[in-house]
Amino acid sequence: MKTLLSTYKFRGDVAIGHIFTESLLKIISEHDQQFVVTTVPLSPLRMKERGFNQADELLKRGQIHHCLMRISTDDNRKQSKKTRYERINLYQHNPFSPILEEKSYIKGKKYLIIDDIYTTGVTVRMAAKALLESGAESVSSLTVARAI
Repeated sequence: MKTLLSTYKFRGDVAIGHIFTESLLKIISEHDQQFVVTTVPLSPLRMKERGFNQADELLKRGQIHHCLMRISTDDNRKQSKKTRYERINLYQHNPFSPILEEKSYIKGKKYLIIDDIYTTGVTVRMAAKALLESGAESVSSLTVARAI
């Protein structure tokens, strides 16, 4: 699984992400569409470098509410190059913020954040925090894999 996701994410083999699409959409539909689905946004630097958002590609045919933006930080190192300790203690300020025009829509909604891999949970927690502070009723997450 690690090699598969690494090839998908870092070598840009986007077709690999679509292997998981049907399963993710099935899980989402089993919850009676009660969630507004969103993904973890990439930084502008990472988006330019990678050319695609791996979480968006997982749901290519699904509806995604792009309501968060990632604020650039001074630390532009890739998450995959950081230790567990560095990841957990990385953020003193939340790198995620709601897109201003989407803030009124977020209020009172139940969100489901989609991401490719759950390593320490910091990324999902920070994205969830931004949604909750914007008035989301609840936030859950769904990832393809969990790093151990």
